[in-house]
Amino acid sequence: MKYEVAPLSENDKKEVLFLIDKARIKMMNSKLSFFGHILLQLKQDFNGANGGVPTVGVSTDTIYYNLNYLHHNAKNTDDMSFIFMHEIMHLVLDHLDLKRIKSRCKRRWNRAGDHVINLDLEDSGFTYSGAAHILRDRKFANMTTEEVYDILKEEDEKNGKGKGKGKGKGKNIKVTVSDGNGGSQEIELDGEFWEDIIHSDDPEEINKVKEMVINAYNHHVLTNGTNDGIPNSVRNAIEDIQNPILPWNVLLRKFISETSKNDYSWSRLNKNFFPNFYLPTLYDEALSKIDFAIDVSGSINKETFDKFINEIKNILLLQNITTIGVYQFDTHTLSYDEVTNMNELHDIKFISGGGTCIKDTLKKAAKSDAKALVIITDAYLDLNLEPLNKPTIWCVYNNPNAKIPFGQTVFFDEYL
Repeated sequence: MKYEVAPLSENDKKEVLFLIDKARIKMMNSKLSFFGHILLQLKQDFNGANGGVPTVGVSTDTIYYNLNYLHHNAKNTDDMSFIFMHEIMHLVLDHLDLKRIKSRCKRRWNRAGDHVINLDLEDSGFTYSGAAHILRDRKFANMTTEEVYDILKEEDEKNGKGKGKGKGKGKNIKVTVSDGNGGSQEIELDGEFWEDIIHSDDPEEINKVKEMVINAYNHHVLTNGTNDGIPNSVRNAIEDIQNPILPWNVLLRKFISETSKNDYSWSRLNKNFFPNFYLPTLYDEALSKIDFAIDVSGSINKETFDKFINEIKNILLLQNITTIGVYQFDTHTLSYDEVTNMNELHDIKFISGGGTCIKDTLKKAAKSDAKALVIITDAYLDLNLEPLNKPTIWCVYNNPNAKIPFGQTVFFDEYL
């Protein structure tokens, strides 16, 4: 069904397009960078009104704007950012996946998702001037979309508004739009206009969304050194995504931060690694040196090794670490390089090995003055190992069933 209202004047259209661009730029700042990273990857469709979108809508790869709605309901960049974050949260919380929705009423599912999203954004400190007119019932605080849906279904059926098979309209919504004479009018939309999400049953599309979400989370944490600014439901969604795309760099940063003292200071990074950077860094003398042990047995080639080295560099961007030790091992330790600047890190030569046994490397790592060890391996090796005398994290690829005997473990399916 078409959603038709009076068109905007050219000046009004320019104003709302300018505000959209301004909000998109704002969302790339540190606090909103998780949302901004996703927003910039979505295609933009400015013809939402003619396409039947009453407000703003989202699919797995596109955000749809109803410029008429935005002109009257986004008063400033905070409002516009809130609206964009709301739509992105539908993607992050997996509200588009028909396999998750199953036989539920899609309109009621969308209403449930709106409550969850708006409450979480509000609780995370984000504001919207039209908050009084959006779905955000506090009785649904800290509930999942499924839990909210079940309550809404019971309420709708009690009030005679649908039996849960897609016919229920639920509560109407009022929006402000142009009246065609330079003014505005308030109109009421029924349940047919509730959906601001375009569902998908394509596993490839859904997986691309999950990949996009994980990459945005990685970007945010690597940029900020923390997941502050990301709503709780998003953090939970990240944890719930099965087989995430390369989460090890995010968890490694968390591992390093938790091993360090919780003391942030605005200081110059190690001048050898980063001579011109002053950044807020987590300072800790105890983590002045970290060792990395990289499995270079037959399953690793030079390209993958170089990517591991590059990720090590990214992990260190916001850490005050003065020395890095890099072991290469197969059935024994093939090499050990200790580097104190970025050029030396990139100069490490890849050594191709054969079988895999980490015991020799662990013995050497135990004697090292490094305060933590990061092991990157496929873990197809003898895991009858004694615990190490220092914090250890295993980054295990292509082997989700590996039983790691000690330390923390993160699994990933492939290296990107």
